[in-house]
Amino acid sequence: AINVYSFQAQEGDYILMPFAKVGIGDFCPYVAIYDEEGNKIREKSATSTASISHRFSRTGRYTIVIHDTGYTNTGSYSFTIQRLNNPGGAEELTVGESEGEISSRAQIHSFILTGQRDDEVSFEVARITGYRDFSPYLCIYDESGRRVADTNSSDSFIMQAERYFVYVYDDDFADTGTYRMSFIGPPPRISGVTINIEDGAKFYRGDMVEI
Repeated sequence: AINVYSFQAQEGDYILMPFAKVGIGDFCPYVAIYDEEGNKIREKSATSTASISHRFSRTGRYTIVIHDTGYTNTGSYSFTIQRLNNPGGAEELTVGESEGEISSRAQIHSFILTGQRDDEVSFEVARITGYRDFSPYLCIYDESGRRVADTNSSDSFIMQAERYFVYVYDDDFADTGTYRMSFIGPPPRISGVTINIEDGAKFYRGDMVEI
């Protein structure tokens, strides 16, 4: 059996496509991507899990073909296809703590992180519960598709742009579970009263009002 999917890609799109065998048996999924002329541009097989990444050089309709490596076995598989430089269906990420669940093999959670240039952002990801060796992995890409940070624990980076893309998945796309993710940004920028220190003789008075 052969399963076929198609999708539209734009010039410059940079995609990640993890795929995984689901269940037991001798089935080994093979994945190939073809352009509109039938040229094979990427291929990979997996006994358990694997991933394909590709940056498209031109706009067009592309085809994904999936079958058993030897055309002899049957089985189930799962896959995700996501842009790394402009993710579809991504959620807006807010500073603070949140939780999520990777419920199937090869699943990716996608988020959009916004801020200001030169902000230092600290982030961490941790396993809450999980099947077998579930290990949540967090990576951050800029709008060009360049990875700027990644961790399976905690890290920080300086924002050189106002928008980044955050992805969370199991580190080898094989296991499932729940995770906790947190982002801590810089202290809020607060505008206040401008004073002139040259006017040293001036006395200032203020009141603290309880909210």
